[in-house]
Amino acid sequence: MALRRRNGRLRFEIEGRDRGVLTGDTAVDVSLGSSSIIQQPATATATDAWSVMSNIWRDWNVTKSVGIYGGGGIGFGGYQYAASTDPTAFFPANTSGNVNTFAWQVGTGVTWAAFDRMTFDLGYRFFSYGNGKTPLGETTAPPASFYGNAVSAFTASELLFTLRIYEPFRGLLR
Repeated sequence: MALRRRNGRLRFEIEGRDRGVLTGDTAVDVSLGSSSIIQQPATATATDAWSVMSNIWRDWNVTKSVGIYGGGGIGFGGYQYAASTDPTAFFPANTSGNVNTFAWQVGTGVTWAAFDRMTFDLGYRFFSYGNGKTPLGETTAPPASFYGNAVSAFTASELLFTLRIYEPFRGLLR
């Protein structure tokens, strides 16, 4: 939904996205009880990542056909998390599980109105999942030892090219 404002629009949107695979290097804290023993490097992957966001964007007209915008949103998302240390680590450990958590994003961009109801949008968004926890356990011993919880948080810098189509079914309402 877009509301006309002086020199632009105020847009409200609900956004649902499949985020794809996120991966990166991290560190896991191996702990027994409440005391941390050692922090070890690990590789982390988030698959089946998704998000649902409620966003607010403010568009400003620079010329009749060129504009800029900024805004952001909040929502929630989830992913299948897996992390593991190097098998030769002092305390080899791994974790996996589903994570559902808070999410937020901010962004900005440039628009070009090609026609009355069609606009091209080149934008940047910084997206972040909140912290999620999954159980961390030993990988080598048959009765797996519990080392505490692995905390995960993923971020993404996204460059988006979007085609906006306003009121595509306006002619059917006559």
